[in-house]
Amino acid sequence: MTRSCAYEVPDVLDRATEVFWKQGYAATTMSELCDITGLQPGSLYAGFGNKQAIFRQVIEHYSEKILREINTRGVIRVSEEKTLDSVIKFIIELMYESGARSCLLIKTLLEKPVGSEQQLILSKLNLIEQSIGSLLEQAEEIQNINERDLSSVMCTIYGIHIYIERGYSKERTIKIAVDTLRQLLNR
Repeated sequence: MTRSCAYEVPDVLDRATEVFWKQGYAATTMSELCDITGLQPGSLYAGFGNKQAIFRQVIEHYSEKILREINTRGVIRVSEEKTLDSVIKFIIELMYESGARSCLLIKTLLEKPVGSEQQLILSKLNLIEQSIGSLLEQAEEIQNINERDLSSVMCTIYGIHIYIERGYSKERTIKIAVDTLRQLLNR
């Protein structure tokens, strides 16, 4: 007789995400992952694999959530307002919705992962960058963004994560981001 899973995969990945986000990949142990997910070691290994496999699933899950938000809510919002400010405000609000902390992908990249984890993170960041570029191109002031300008926008967004980590208010962060990106893009 086959036993059914007593857990929801997205819930387990959300909980594992919290540990990796808080402690980083290197400092996270399987014991901590078992504690936070509520799963026994055998269940965690059987359902998700070792720490590296869990981490890869967390990165996939986290990235999919961001991309889904950008490509659904972001597209709807920008299609209604069609302004650079609406794109910037949406991106900042999305950052704050994640708990006003730095991006898991950036944080992990700064830990200097090697090999396939680094490639996975970079590929996910590229997908997010492309989606943000598409959002920006919906703004009437932009319409077409070149690679250099998009790279500059992404550098600014990565820097904004520091303001968020420092506890700046959402309103102040939005104002800084709008002013900086308008100046950067000469808009």
